[in-house]
Amino acid sequence: MFNICAADKHTVVYAAGSYIIMFDINEGKLNFRKCASNGGIGHIAKNPVLSHIAVGENCSNPLIIVYEWPTFEIVSVLKGSAEQQNNWLSYRYKS
Repeated sequence: MFNICAADKHTVVYAAGSYIIMFDINEGKLNFRKCASNGGIGHIAKNPVLSHIAVGENCSNPLIIVYEWPTFEIVSVLKGSAEQQNNWLSYRYKS
């Protein structure tokens, strides 16, 4: 399983420990954002329809935090999804 997604046409987002890494392939620049917990990141997923990125944490009672892309404003915080970690996140699109 790979923990990487395309946030837009020129930005790849992936996890490294407790950081969200954003790599702009046009500029060759990296940007970093710390996750909410100190336990690290279990998975990152991009919504195929909306400009949202979901980040699942690795820690006791981990959260799934949905961010607006590219501002990283919090859209939603989901609790109770797991006891220790979120290994896989997926968006379900319904038309």
